[in-house]
Amino acid sequence: MPALKRAKDCWSLLPREGESMDRSPRAAYLPKESGEPQSAYQGRLQRSSYPSIYRDSIRSFAGLLSRFQLIDEPESFEKSVNDIDMRGSSLRKFLTDVDQHVLRDGAAAILVEMPPEDPSIESKADEIRSGRRPYLVLLERDQVINWRSHLEGGREILDLVIIKIKDEVPDGDYGVKNEDVYIVMVPGAWRKVKVKSEKNKGWSEEVVEEGATSLSEIPIAWVGSTTNQIGQSDVVMDGLAQLSIEHMQLRSDLAELIHKCALPAGVRVGDSMNPDGSYKPLTIGPNSVLDLPEGGDFKWAEINGGSLQRHQEEVQHVEALMKEASLSFLWGDGNGQRTATEVALASSQVSAQIRSMIEAKMSAIQKVLQLWSQYTGENITDESGITMNDSLISKPLDSQDVSQLVSMFNNNIVSHRTTLEELQRGGILDPDMDVDQELAQVHYEMMDEDGLFDDGNDEVNDPANYTPDLIGHPAEANDQAAAAGARKERQQGMSVGWPTPTFKGNGRVPNPAAARTIASGRAALKMADRSPWRRTSQDR
Repeated sequence: MPALKRAKDCWSLLPREGESMDRSPRAAYLPKESGEPQSAYQGRLQRSSYPSIYRDSIRSFAGLLSRFQLIDEPESFEKSVNDIDMRGSSLRKFLTDVDQHVLRDGAAAILVEMPPEDPSIESKADEIRSGRRPYLVLLERDQVINWRSHLEGGREILDLVIIKIKDEVPDGDYGVKNEDVYIVMVPGAWRKVKVKSEKNKGWSEEVVEEGATSLSEIPIAWVGSTTNQIGQSDVVMDGLAQLSIEHMQLRSDLAELIHKCALPAGVRVGDSMNPDGSYKPLTIGPNSVLDLPEGGDFKWAEINGGSLQRHQEEVQHVEALMKEASLSFLWGDGNGQRTATEVALASSQVSAQIRSMIEAKMSAIQKVLQLWSQYTGENITDESGITMNDSLISKPLDSQDVSQLVSMFNNNIVSHRTTLEELQRGGILDPDMDVDQELAQVHYEMMDEDGLFDDGNDEVNDPANYTPDLIGHPAEANDQAAAAGARKERQQGMSVGWPTPTFKGNGRVPNPAAARTIASGRAALKMADRSPWRRTSQDR
C-alpha cells in the first residue's frame, strides 16, 4: 500500500543515511535528474531538509486523545495500568502510541496476550506471586497481513488472523539478526510458523511453536480512524504526508537555485594575452592588482534570479496548505487571513473526524476489557471502558474571552455552572474537574463561622434554604435538608421553621427576604454538616 510506505517514510523524516545516499528513502522522493553528475546529485541530497511538521502534527492530534478516564475496569487491569505491556509502559503512554499509529497508518490493532500456564503453579496464591496476568501488545497496521471474518448479529467475528512479526535469532557467536515469522491465530489456538522457499518446490511452512488459549475468540481489537472493521480504514493524514514531500521538493529546488545563482562572477573586459595567445590568469584578492589595457574594465555580474521569487511564493503556498491540513487550523489563522465562516467550516470537518476517532477508541478499549476479563475470570459491566471529555477539540479561551465570561457571570447573565463549564471547555480548568463538587465546595467556603451564607450585607440566610439546581438534584436536596432538620429538632427539641426559598435572577445567592429562621447559628452549622451540598473528606 503506497500510502502506508509514504506515511512511514515521512514519520522517519525521510532519512538520507543508509548503505548509499542515492538509495536512501529521501532519494526516492528527490530523484536524480537526467544528465546530473553523481557528485552534484549527492550534494543536492545532502543540502535538502525535511521539517518534522508531519510527525509533530500527528503527535499534537494524539495529544488531544490522551485525556480519558477508566470506567468499571477489572481490578487486575487497574493494578496493571503502570505496566500495561510488560515493558514498563503505562496505559496512557501505550494508548498514545496507539493513537499515533492510527493517525499515521489509518489503523492499528491491540493484541491481548496471556503468558502460558506454569505447570508448577498449583494454587491461586502461587499464580498471584508469579505475576502471571494479561498484557497488551501494539500491532502496526501492516503487521496484520491476512484475516477472515463473518458477521454474527451485526458484529464482525474473526475466524482467522495472520500477524507478521520480527523474531530475533542468533547470528554467529555474538551477533543477532531478525527473521520474518508469522503468527496464525484462530479461536482457541495459535501457531508460529516460518515460511521458506525451496528450489523447484515453491514455499513451505515450518511450525516453530504452537499452543492453545482459554478464549473462544481471537484476542485482537482493531482500532481504525474511520471504521473499526478490520482492514478497512482510510489513511487520514496521507494528504499532509504528500504536502510535506512536495514542500521538501520545492525547498530543495529553491536551495539549488540560490546555491547556483546567488554567487556573483567576475567579468574582465580587455586584457593582454600571453605570447602563446592564452589569457593571463585572473588573480583576485587583497594582495593582488589587475593590469587592464586602455578601455578595459572589471566588474561583478550576477545571474538573473527572477524565478527565485516565484519559487518562494510557491513554498509559502504549500506551507499554508500544510497548516490547514495540520492541527493549527482548528482554531483559525493566527494572522487573521480567514473569515469566521471559513474557520467554522474547516473546524467542523476536523471535529467530526476526531469525534469519530474518539468513538472508535472507546469501542476498542471496551473490547480490550472484555478480552482481559475473559482471561482473568473477572466480571465487568456494560459500561466498562473509557470515557473522554467532549471539550478536547474546543478552541482554547484567551484572556479576553475569560474576562468577558467573568463579566457576564458578575452581571447575572450566565450562571455559576455555565461559567465553570465554559472555562473547563476552553482549557482554563482541568477537564477532569467535577463541576458539581466544585460548586458545592465554593458554596461551603462562602459560609461564615456559624455555617450560614453571607450575602455581603448584615443579613445571613439559612443554608438549608439554598437548594438551587446548581447541585443538580434540587428535589433530592430539599428532601435531605428537611430530613436533617427534623432529626436535629428531635435531638435538641428545637423548633425549626423552613421558609420557602426564593432566589435572585441567576439563583446564585438566596434572596435576603428569606430571613434566618433557626434559633441558633451553631445548630445551623451542625445541620449544614449533613446537607447534601457539603463535600466529605473523601470527596475532596
